[in-house]
Amino acid sequence: MKENHSDKRNPASILNRAVIDLNIEIDVTHSRALLQKVHRFNKEDPAFFAAVGLIGITGGVFRALGPTLIWVADAADSMGIGRLAHSAYRYGHLIEAASDGPVSASKSLAIAITLGLLLSGAIAILVLVFLGRWSPTHRYALNVSIAHALSACATLQQRPALLKKVATIRRIDQFCCRVERNILRVPYRRGTIPRRSPRRASVAHHASLVAGALRMQLRELDRDPDVASSKLSAMLAEIGEQYAKGRIGALLDEEALVDVVPVSKARTTLRESVHVAAVILSALAATLIANALMPESVVSDSLRPWFLVGTAAVSAILIGGWPRVSRLLEVFPGK
Repeated sequence: MKENHSDKRNPASILNRAVIDLNIEIDVTHSRALLQKVHRFNKEDPAFFAAVGLIGITGGVFRALGPTLIWVADAADSMGIGRLAHSAYRYGHLIEAASDGPVSASKSLAIAITLGLLLSGAIAILVLVFLGRWSPTHRYALNVSIAHALSACATLQQRPALLKKVATIRRIDQFCCRVERNILRVPYRRGTIPRRSPRRASVAHHASLVAGALRMQLRELDRDPDVASSKLSAMLAEIGEQYAKGRIGALLDEEALVDVVPVSKARTTLRESVHVAAVILSALAATLIANALMPESVVSDSLRPWFLVGTAAVSAILIGGWPRVSRLLEVFPGK
């Protein structure tokens, strides 16, 4: 029977197919129930996510509202739409010149509308972020990432062609990186440990050991992908089921954690922070150097900002890689 599109996007269905294809003997009933809850939330509450995206887009639009309206006015004027051009010029220049000269009533109204929309968007974002931390999508992100990792392991077990096999191993690594990040956030996301509870330290140490065991098993993909993916899938299924049961201090048995080097969340965070700082500094340095060396006769004034932005983007991607740059861009308004 052919699956419909919604089944393909349902993490519970993805988990079921992977467990069957991999012949995993671990009971994943609790994991399946949590993933069904995530799917229902994503399906029944699309307004929540639409609001987040709309607010982000609104912030980006109003950030560049003045120049955008002036550009629209130029286009309208060239097409002979004089009234539209006049209105766009008026509002755009009111925003751009908000700090110049005496503040008129119309200028105050324009500023008040713009600032009010920005403030409302900021408050809505804070509220949605707070509510999102208690949503099933946030709390059970570990199970979702495990379902996708198991699906990639199942694809590898089907012995695909060489090119697809290489791509699948790469996908397994990427999904396991997400699983690792979610494992290290277990003490904070499951919702069973208060902020100042003494239990948090022991659970955090156990999570770092589980992440270390996952890394050790992941390295075996470079030696024997078929055997390693089978063992890795069993480990992932066990972690997901224990997490679904709420046993966050026993995601893996003690035997599986013998001689495991724990993953330091602080060290990982520090290393990522250094990488992000290097990306930002390299982009700034490339922009300053390009601006100093590139004469005005080569690049016109209208194209110079785009040239500098492109130089900064290329430098950042070369230093940090596109995945890190794309994650960095997500913190800006409109993303």
